[in-house]
Amino acid sequence: MVVRRARPGERMQPLGMTGNKKVFDMLAEAGIPATLRGQSPVLADQRGVFWVIGAQQAQRTRVRRETQRIQYVKITRLSKGEGDAGQIREQDHA
Repeated sequence: MVVRRARPGERMQPLGMTGNKKVFDMLAEAGIPATLRGQSPVLADQRGVFWVIGAQQAQRTRVRRETQRIQYVKITRLSKGEGDAGQIREQDHA
């Protein structure tokens, strides 16, 4: 799992939808200006983006009746001068 910037052309199936959608389109719908969309953080794994932070979660990461483990992720913005990336804290909930 990694926090990184959104990339042009990336797609994800949003929660509750049957098809997939471009990440930059989701950011536009969330009111993120075009000039900032390439700087917007996403959470991804080896299968691709599964959370457009501040905008949308992927269908594949939904909580289901058979879900046995939930990963809690908290994203915080660093203050100026603390670096270019945010921090990620993980906690498993069984």
